[in-house]
Amino acid sequence: MKKYLFIIFTLLSIQLSTAQTITPLGLGTRGSFGNFHDGEIRALFVDDSTNNLYVGGNFPYMDGVLSYGLARWDGTNWHQMGSGIIDINQTPPGTNGAIQDIIKYKSEIYVCGTFQKINSQPINTIAKWDGTNFVSIGNFVTSGNGSSYAIGSEMHVLNEELYLVGRFDSINSVAVNNIAKWDGSTWTSLSGGFGLGCDNYQVNSITDFEGDLYVGGNLNCNQVERIYKYNGIQWAQAGPDITGDSWVNKLYVFKNQLYIGGYFFAAAGNADNCFMIYDKLANSFLPTAGGTLPSNLKEMYAYQDNLYVVGQLDYSGNQLNGRTAKWNGTAWQNSNMILISNSQTPPMPGGGVGTAFEMVEYQNKLVVAGSINGINNVTAYGIAMVDFTVGLPTKQNDKNLTIFPNPTNNLLNIQLEKGVQEGSVKLYNQFGQVVYSQTKGVFKSINVSTFAKGVYFAEVRQEDKVMRQKVVVE
Repeated sequence: MKKYLFIIFTLLSIQLSTAQTITPLGLGTRGSFGNFHDGEIRALFVDDSTNNLYVGGNFPYMDGVLSYGLARWDGTNWHQMGSGIIDINQTPPGTNGAIQDIIKYKSEIYVCGTFQKINSQPINTIAKWDGTNFVSIGNFVTSGNGSSYAIGSEMHVLNEELYLVGRFDSINSVAVNNIAKWDGSTWTSLSGGFGLGCDNYQVNSITDFEGDLYVGGNLNCNQVERIYKYNGIQWAQAGPDITGDSWVNKLYVFKNQLYIGGYFFAAAGNADNCFMIYDKLANSFLPTAGGTLPSNLKEMYAYQDNLYVVGQLDYSGNQLNGRTAKWNGTAWQNSNMILISNSQTPPMPGGGVGTAFEMVEYQNKLVVAGSINGINNVTAYGIAMVDFTVGLPTKQNDKNLTIFPNPTNNLLNIQLEKGVQEGSVKLYNQFGQVVYSQTKGVFKSINVSTFAKGVYFAEVRQEDKVMRQKVVVE
């Protein structure tokens, strides 16, 4: 705990060069009547045709209402999706497993995970939502690896077919070996030759890259890990063995490169720590400027020309981060997001470092979700929306706007090119929060002597013109 508190305070002391606004989505995973929030969000999906954000996990509550692992956000309010994943044998009923992934296929929403019931009906591993009810699309069975229940880890759509990976031996009596293909009516296997020399304990991620399907997970291949690719006919290993105690959580294509994220380390002989690139031409892995440390990289998501990564990571390269980092394709950058833990009772920002499991773009903003109680100094239970545009200067210095002295520890004077004029002014802190606002009138000096030291952004509006400039309080 002391380590995490040190990381938080160190990060908060850094002068960030950008600003953002953090917006909670209602109460998020907090319960009603002041109950503290519980569970995790593990799946996000945006349906662009309806502008709905679908959320899945193992949370009992969403926005104070019992939702049991499934909910839908319409941009303003949360909605239940039936009675969710419930175990009616618990008193009160509790979540039965977890939703791990959500996707749209042939105009219908699909969910997969570690559940055996949805809406009290015996539906396991994967189901589709027809707009009113969840419908079963197969009987999944696993018989090995010490587990009596099947797991759907991730889904992927390619060439009008839906692929599912996870931990399952068969579907409707068809042997599938942890990966299967659904055409809307029938499940088929594509496991011939997959994972030779591996126990195939669980496949965690699937994606397509330059015409082939790629999968990775916890395959336990004679004490090493491997990535496999499928060209539509046969399987082949992609890249060398990933050595040491290792597994793969996520495969993701960014700027025409395939990235591998998970739990593996350079010290064990791998290209880098928890994050590396697959070089298809050389059939090898490439480093990523130090990767991420100390533990699991859980998720990647491309947003605004950068690749954001989250997980149990405190460092990206040699930089401290707040369990989030930003990769531009060649170097690490500060994501300006510090995740706060939900482990406190009552949960309070600053109580520890949280972990995100999912990200998605919604309404041009980045949604971050997982086991969190907030981002930066804003409380948000399980899920929050991050707007990186609010409070950001469009130019480092606008020639029509003069702010002096800058830096300052006392007064800020604002002046336009033609002298002092009427207008409005706002000051944003590094988290995108408004700390000073004058909505109308003649510009005056602003007393910042009581402000915390750091970087701020001044925004001056005059009719339809907006001017912005960075301000330093010392």
